[in-house]
Amino acid sequence: MSQLEPRGDLVKGTVEMMVLGVLGDNERHGLEIYDEIARRSEGVLNVAEGSLYPALKRMEAQGLITSEWRPSKHNRRARYYAISDAGRRRLESKRLVWEQFAAAVGKVLSGSASPRPAIESKRLVGGATLCAF
Repeated sequence: MSQLEPRGDLVKGTVEMMVLGVLGDNERHGLEIYDEIARRSEGVLNVAEGSLYPALKRMEAQGLITSEWRPSKHNRRARYYAISDAGRRRLESKRLVWEQFAAAVGKVLSGSASPRPAIESKRLVGGATLCAF
């Protein structure tokens, strides 16, 4: 399967969500975060260092994650990241929005949504609005 590297506006929100998801069950250093995203996506998603490390720095500044320097299992100095309580809340909020968004796109692509009269909009968790025609 080919690799996808998130780009543009999708990068910030998607990388943040994936990092929080990976840190949700265990603290990890940067390379472990990268590897775990690739493993969970079965090699489809590739988060470039140029996206990952700035995201980690930004997320730490926002209080979504914490970090500390310590030796890795290979006895090299590594910065380990852990999700904070605020990060857990953000992850849950983003997860709900993502699930609604993915389900809506899936319906559009499959044509499985039932027809609706006129235009109806639906407010998603997190404030985004979907419009149905």
